[in-house]
Amino acid sequence: MALRRAHEALRDASSTQISLAHTNTALAFARVVESSGASAIVAFNCESRPARMTLPVSEKMRGVSDGVEFYEPLAGESSTITVSGGSLTLELPPNGFRVLVRA
Repeated sequence: MALRRAHEALRDASSTQISLAHTNTALAFARVVESSGASAIVAFNCESRPARMTLPVSEKMRGVSDGVEFYEPLAGESSTITVSGGSLTLELPPNGFRVLVRA
């Protein structure tokens, strides 16, 4: 609950949800608050082995281009991932998830 309260894109009911990837074993979506530009990405791996997802964020999220950084609040703000080639590439643990918010 603290994570949700701390980040507008995770708590705001008016945020837009955008599908980024969906397979039988993985799911990723973004939540974007249009009025403020706050955004978060949530990715799930339902496999019993690690997975890599490449998410087309520049194509599907307005205002997200190469060089934009997202950080993982559950891992600390020093854990950042930068959009490159229009995409974010995530390593997901077995049966795990990651939450990223725009820096």
